[in-house]
Amino acid sequence: MESQITAMWAQVGVGLLQCLLIAGGLWLMSRAGARRDRQLDLMETAQREQAERLGTALDRQGTALGQMLDRQGQALDRQGQALDRQGQALDRQGQVLAELLRRSA
Repeated sequence: MESQITAMWAQVGVGLLQCLLIAGGLWLMSRAGARRDRQLDLMETAQREQAERLGTALDRQGTALGQMLDRQGQALDRQGQALDRQGQALDRQGQVLAELLRRSA
């Protein structure tokens, strides 16, 4: 009987030890989960900030590109106007030459 009681108390002690080990494992898992959550929060914040910086950079590039295209458009308009004036001058010269040829004939 005494050996059964000793065996029972040994089983109780092993059971308590197992419970303590399980509790310790759960506590360690909880700490690891909290650490993982903090890391995920930091990564999310970094990604959000990076996305904002990228958006700002793209906005600036878009603005600069738009201004550059506007300036190029204005330059092309001026070149087109100059070509129109040259065409008109050539037309006048052609008319003058035609008139001179007509008078000399």
